[in-house]
Amino acid sequence: GFRGEALAAISHISYPKSNVVPMAANDGTVITVENLFYNLVMRKNALNSYSHEYNLILDLLTKYAVNNSNKAAFSLKKFGDNCDLNTNIENKCIENIRGLYGANIANNLVELSFEDSNRLKFSMTGFTSNQNIHQKSFVFILFINSRLVECSSLKKAIDLVYSNYLLKSCHPFVYLDIKIDPKNVDVNVHPTKNEVHFLHEQEICEKVVQIIESKLTDGRETRRLNTEPNPLINASFSQISMASVDESPKRNTNEKCVQMNSKSPKVSHTETTPKRPHKQIRTDSKDRKIDEYLLNAKKMNKSRRDLKLNSVSSLRQKVSEESDSRLQEMICNSSYVGCADETFVLFQFETQLLLVNAYNLNIELFYQLFLVDFGNFAKIRFRKPLLISDLVKPYIEELNKSIDSDTQSSQTLDVTQIETILMGKSEMLSDYFSLDISADRQLISLPIILEGFIPNFAFLPQFLYSLAKDVNWDKEKECFESIGKVLAKFYAKPPNKFNSNLDHQKWAKRAPAILQAMEAIVSVSPPNDNAKYSVRTKGFVLWKASMGV
Repeated sequence: GFRGEALAAISHISYPKSNVVPMAANDGTVITVENLFYNLVMRKNALNSYSHEYNLILDLLTKYAVNNSNKAAFSLKKFGDNCDLNTNIENKCIENIRGLYGANIANNLVELSFEDSNRLKFSMTGFTSNQNIHQKSFVFILFINSRLVECSSLKKAIDLVYSNYLLKSCHPFVYLDIKIDPKNVDVNVHPTKNEVHFLHEQEICEKVVQIIESKLTDGRETRRLNTEPNPLINASFSQISMASVDESPKRNTNEKCVQMNSKSPKVSHTETTPKRPHKQIRTDSKDRKIDEYLLNAKKMNKSRRDLKLNSVSSLRQKVSEESDSRLQEMICNSSYVGCADETFVLFQFETQLLLVNAYNLNIELFYQLFLVDFGNFAKIRFRKPLLISDLVKPYIEELNKSIDSDTQSSQTLDVTQIETILMGKSEMLSDYFSLDISADRQLISLPIILEGFIPNFAFLPQFLYSLAKDVNWDKEKECFESIGKVLAKFYAKPPNKFNSNLDHQKWAKRAPAILQAMEAIVSVSPPNDNAKYSVRTKGFVLWKASMGV
């Protein structure tokens, strides 16, 4: 549109260079621009910091990458650094949104499509978030005739609609690509060309708002849009170990890297030097400071085993028979509302607000996932093996302080006993549970029970102690059941005690993945004497309040 105008302006405030060399390639122009505003000192001084200006560029290209999905690839990097944004031309729009804005947003989007070829002469495609979205700022991406623009009246109208469906602190994500007859659009209403006016503006805005509101009122349609195959469906998990993640301090999201390539795997499959972890945008439960522990991920090529163990089949059957269908329906069809503290969360089921003990619920979840994927766990492999004695010794010392000295010898195990028990069962622990212990008594790996989920390693000493002390090693069925419960309690542990609202946000990130997992496993319900009794005794739902209609 205004390319010639822009090049003319750039040439007056910088040293542009462009070498024209004939070559066999797609049509295009490569331009290098250096020393912006070298001759306009006042304008140059008016700029913010380099990082701030860079973030504005990153934000701009991010939006264009979404709008040009499946049409063009985008990359952006600082001089000497790796790419901070890199999309693939074959990526679909929802795939780019997932990588650029996060899985939490992508999993809660509803697709929009509308066309009026008669009087208004416009068409619209895009995505808008449903009622389950939880983010602090309103992300509004509007393209009109492939130009990124602003429309304050439309933005305010959409925000007003969502105020009737979202909590006060939550805001939506809206991406709209509107095509209007060019003769009905006036693009020369602002010097920066970021605002436009168009014919029938009020009517078109009203129609867009009406379409979005219709999606929000349709509860089933806006419940959830899964844009990636659920790894738990058909009881099959991806055999990929966790990638190394960030150990550096958190930075602004816009300063971090996005790597989007539909052909490349989600994690690295090589042992070459990894890309800088502090340059990766992280939006899920893998965002933890454990780079000092974990190795780069490697995909396991072995096929899934079908173990014909009567003991495991019996445990699975027991869970199925004791399930509570009413409680299962409540949990699987609930919407996550918010986090009360490190233990309790709020869910909404129909017109009821539920206060749920997340720890108890997670124990049941991880135990059933343990049964579903028994003998087929991928591994969390530590970068440096951990001595068992170094882990459990401080825990035993603290444990002994809390009990009487007369009962210490009979109630607690010492370091040697724990090492002896675990070493004696190391072959079985490795084969069935991907829990590897080396000959020199070092912990090498842990199982991945829920893909993308990393347990709180602060409770690792307690886990190893319980694994040695609380497992019935004599009978097969009881052994597997007790190991499953010990693992479930470890993986269900919440993050460390909260010190700020930011910690609540980290804990809240677990909810979408956990809810998604609940919908795929056999049952997330407690034993069924009767529905009310099961809910109370298991301690899942502690309080219910009717919200009215």
